[in-house]
Amino acid sequence: MVPLPLQSFGGPFLVFRLFGLLFAAIGALNLVRPRAMTAYQIRQRHGDIQGTIEPSRTRLLFTRLMGGVGVVIGLGLAAGLIGP
Repeated sequence: MVPLPLQSFGGPFLVFRLFGLLFAAIGALNLVRPRAMTAYQIRQRHGDIQGTIEPSRTRLLFTRLMGGVGVVIGLGLAAGLIGP
């Protein structure tokens, strides 16, 4: 049996574990800084009106909730508990 180059010691592929860490990191950013992760820029075509649209409280709550889900799923992938 030839070992696959991206497989880690009988567990899931290393790519899934690395993706899990990335997924958890983005989820953690959503938990810690939801306002920065959901900021929008508005700009009119001619450039004379510019501004930032602030997210609503519901949007911030939902962003934090999905960040928590992302952290749990990401850590599950990184630990090898979730995956193929």
